[in-house]
Amino acid sequence: MEVFKKKEGLGVKRLVISWLGLIAVLTSIFSLNTDEVYAAYSPNNVESNVKSGWSSKYGDKLQEQRSGQKLIYDVYHNKFTAGGFKIVSRNFGNGQLEYVNFQGWAALQGYKRHTSSNNATYIVARKVVGTSGLNTVKIYRADGYGNLSATEDLEYNNLGSGVYNECPADAVNKDNQLDCNMRYDGVGFNAFLPVNELFPNANESASWVLFLVKRVDNQIVWTPLVLPFEFNNSQYSKGHISLDSGIDPSWLQMIGSNVIRRLYPRQEADTIGSYYFTPYQLYKSLTVDETDTAIWYGVRTPEDDNQTRWGNTAYFDFTGKQALLSYRTNYKPPANSSCPAPVLPADRYSYQIDLEVTKIDGKTVEKDTQTRTKVDVRRNSFTNERQTARQAIQNDINTRSTQKNTRISQLATMRSQEAQIVKDLEDAQNNHDFDRANTLLNTLNAKRQEIANTECYINTLQTEIDHYQRELDRLSSLEGVNSDLSTTVNLKFGNKVKGTQSVVLSEGQSQSLTFDWILTDSGNVEADINPNRTPFHNKSEVTFSNNVRATPIYVNSKYTPNACARPGESSSAEGIVRTVNSKESGQQIFREYVTTDLIIPDEHLKRRAGFGFDYTILTHYINQDSVSNGQGPSKVVSYMPDLVNYMPYTKKTWSSTTNNLKLTGYEVPIETTSTSGNTKDSWKTWKQPQKYVEEFSGNVFTSLSHPKRNSNETILDGGRKWYLSFEQPDGDYIFNSLVPNVGVNKMNTCVQGVIDVEGSIVGDPNGNDDFIKRSVSPENPFPQGTGWNWLNQTTKITSLADWYNNWISDPKQVSVNNYFKTFYLSPEKLEEIRQFSKERDYKIILGDSLFKSVQIPSK
Repeated sequence: MEVFKKKEGLGVKRLVISWLGLIAVLTSIFSLNTDEVYAAYSPNNVESNVKSGWSSKYGDKLQEQRSGQKLIYDVYHNKFTAGGFKIVSRNFGNGQLEYVNFQGWAALQGYKRHTSSNNATYIVARKVVGTSGLNTVKIYRADGYGNLSATEDLEYNNLGSGVYNECPADAVNKDNQLDCNMRYDGVGFNAFLPVNELFPNANESASWVLFLVKRVDNQIVWTPLVLPFEFNNSQYSKGHISLDSGIDPSWLQMIGSNVIRRLYPRQEADTIGSYYFTPYQLYKSLTVDETDTAIWYGVRTPEDDNQTRWGNTAYFDFTGKQALLSYRTNYKPPANSSCPAPVLPADRYSYQIDLEVTKIDGKTVEKDTQTRTKVDVRRNSFTNERQTARQAIQNDINTRSTQKNTRISQLATMRSQEAQIVKDLEDAQNNHDFDRANTLLNTLNAKRQEIANTECYINTLQTEIDHYQRELDRLSSLEGVNSDLSTTVNLKFGNKVKGTQSVVLSEGQSQSLTFDWILTDSGNVEADINPNRTPFHNKSEVTFSNNVRATPIYVNSKYTPNACARPGESSSAEGIVRTVNSKESGQQIFREYVTTDLIIPDEHLKRRAGFGFDYTILTHYINQDSVSNGQGPSKVVSYMPDLVNYMPYTKKTWSSTTNNLKLTGYEVPIETTSTSGNTKDSWKTWKQPQKYVEEFSGNVFTSLSHPKRNSNETILDGGRKWYLSFEQPDGDYIFNSLVPNVGVNKMNTCVQGVIDVEGSIVGDPNGNDDFIKRSVSPENPFPQGTGWNWLNQTTKITSLADWYNNWISDPKQVSVNNYFKTFYLSPEKLEEIRQFSKERDYKIILGDSLFKSVQIPSK
């Protein structure tokens, strides 16, 4: 339990302690003299009983006070040394040496009275990471420091000046709440850890785990040293020294009960209510107060909406890892014998000239239009001694450059691996996985040796590259004015020059030239470099046999078949799109192909008049030339001999420009319904545009918004079909489909379709009419069952049985415009119609044109 009460004089006492601490700091600062010998103290002066028995008794903050093993300590973060620790130079009798130096305090709470002469603090280091001496233990005594007293910090029921319920001077193992309060004077320590002993090898990375040992008279207790701070690293030798307790050591665990959450350090208990920290909960340390001996910690407190609240170090247990003192070096060893010495042979050289045309192509275009011819030219360097020398030199450079680039890539990988090993090493060390850390350290040293060898190998390769480059430079200097050669390239067609271009070539260089010119007919196109066979500074080419290269070139064929392919046959066309003559591949000819097929379902090969039929145009386009801009079919049209009402097509005639093929009919654009493949090998499916059919009238439309469509009619999906007229006579219905202007050659293909028409709506010679006219009696309109077109409509007949009596009184004034219904007749009324028509000399033909004869309105 923590109980503090305010008593006058307490603030003055604390001020005195603070001034004492300040005086100690000032004394330390102003007495710093690197030549001064500190003979009275040496960190190596450790008592024999401490050396032999330092690890016999374990202690920590969780021990009972009467056990003599309740060990409480702090290492200061900024109280005496900014950043927690530093490297200092001291002479403790063994000459001027460097030491890791930090300050703190430690006490065995409840064991017995601490005086400046009966207690001492020691730092024990055990080597856990390194390449030698693992598990070596070093013990160093810390110097007393600052006359620091922790009496008031550890006093129960502190009432101000003096000690409440003070224990006798010889009391041992007392609890400050149950028994009495002891004095803890002279508990400050100033630790000096000799760097030369801990890290004697500046090239070896190593780590020592630290323990804090407290001796009061002959009671010796040890505990792992844990630092709740992140200390700054210090530069040392070839790297840096660090002192830390893991990645995030700033979590503190509350180990006391009824510990008040103070608003500021050392706030008097009677100025705040009973607001306590939660026992054993972890709190994040945000700030510290090191004014007095014991450190007060400001922690993030969830109980107070994560605001900062304060508690004494005696009630917080440090949760970080055991402190590690580490030296990390970036030392890289020198290369060993695996690094070869450079090989530097004598020079070799020669010099000659050769020019050639390596490639020419001929692109097919329309006659008397512009074509573009690409010509590739090259200056070779492959003859006799000079060519051999240059190639050998360049091969040497290239080989070593490749090896160097490979090594550089490997080096980059090694450095990435090195960085990962360093990270893994730090992670292993932070997690105190020292076996893994040592394995990684050995791996790191091996990796750094590998890096050093690789860097050396790269330098050797670069030395050789530089040597061969100088050899190449000397050879190039002999070339002089011939390093760049200027000449011309002629393009000829039919023995006429169609273009001339200048070109400048360095040895081994290739260039591509393009010539734009008018192609008047098919023939051969030819390229010629150095057409005048001019010497270059008195050096003629070694051969002129490769100065000329030719290839065929064509105007587009506009192929058209003499007749459309008959049903069941394909219509095909092909043409040349480009020719290429190259040094590597010889003469090449690239073609394009188009094939067209017409497919009619078997059930649609025979249709009745007024019916629709389905057909599909299937096109396949292939272009062998990867650079050609030739495209597959973009249009298909069908030429139909006639058309039904409301079809929006015009009668046209298409004529071939290369033969006598002529197509006439109503021109119907056919639509693409599917495409597969790519621009160089494409399949397309083409079908008729979508149709819509009125259910009763039979009218056909290509749009639902057609102005002639009856909005009261039921519209049917007519599919992608072509519809025959109701008056279509029996026999063959022939139509043609054209695929025009395909590819570079503007090729045409044509297929023919034939439909066998059999059966008509009316007037079939065999009596197979689709519609039958007959007299209708309202009393029994459907003696053999309701017909399809009268389904659910029978009331219309009976409701109009007396239609004739509803006419105007004077039949002579009949006007069909006065009536807007269809009338259905009884036998009696039919007789009246006959009499009516006799008076006007109308001829009635029953079953044929009755309605027309009597002009019965049908709207």
